[in-house]
Amino acid sequence: MKKAFIVLLVVVFAGSIYALAGRTNTSAQEVYTLKVVDQQLTREKAAHIARILGVDGMPYEKGNAWIFGDAVIYKYGGLRYLNTTLAFDTRNPPEKLPSEAEARAAAERYIQKLVDLGVLEPGMLSTRLEVAKDEEVVAYRNGTRQRYVLNVHVNVPLEYNGIPLHGAGAKVRVYLSKNGELAGVLSFPGKLVPDRRVTIISEEEAIERLRSMGYENAEIDSVELVYEVPSPENMPAGIAPAYLIKGRMVLSDGSVVRFAKIIPAARG
Repeated sequence: MKKAFIVLLVVVFAGSIYALAGRTNTSAQEVYTLKVVDQQLTREKAAHIARILGVDGMPYEKGNAWIFGDAVIYKYGGLRYLNTTLAFDTRNPPEKLPSEAEARAAAERYIQKLVDLGVLEPGMLSTRLEVAKDEEVVAYRNGTRQRYVLNVHVNVPLEYNGIPLHGAGAKVRVYLSKNGELAGVLSFPGKLVPDRRVTIISEEEAIERLRSMGYENAEIDSVELVYEVPSPENMPAGIAPAYLIKGRMVLSDGSVVRFAKIIPAARG
């Protein structure tokens, strides 16, 4: 599995890098826009991918996707599989759920299968696997409450040339139910390749643009250069760099509202 988690750093810098307020900033930085490779997966290839997920049968075609009931295989290479009965409708005794180490190992096995099939680009996968749980709290009439763990899922952050992917379509996630049974896999956006090299605005310019949009009094917590990836159903031909700005707004009544705002980063 190790070779599937190599990240190649080929970001082009035309200027210097300097530190400001605990963040890394760039001067006259250039990065690539990305092109989504349309793999035009055939019905047979989609059926083969579905079988690896435990989904049998042949799909029907709908727009840019092959539909298998619980599984959707997008022709560009992304996939969405979620067995809701396994993932969310089963109250699992904790001893039946995989441990964090077992969940990581199981997720890596399925991800490697997608890499081997050529529908997932290994260089986009981060080594920072995040193990989490979906839980449900049930309140009973006698006033007692019970917490149930529904599943364990593993998130694999995606990045391209060291820049994180962000947004509805920027994820690989593996759901595991009792006894480590696969309950779902989400994998977007398939394969990406560099397209155009563009100069991006600085973090300071991005903050200025944010403030001009009604955030004059915002307190900025972080600024991060990302690739903003839309939902898998609406995956575009190209993906552009953007700044993800997180911060807080203090309202007139003293309450605090947190926000996360995307500002396009390409100049011009």
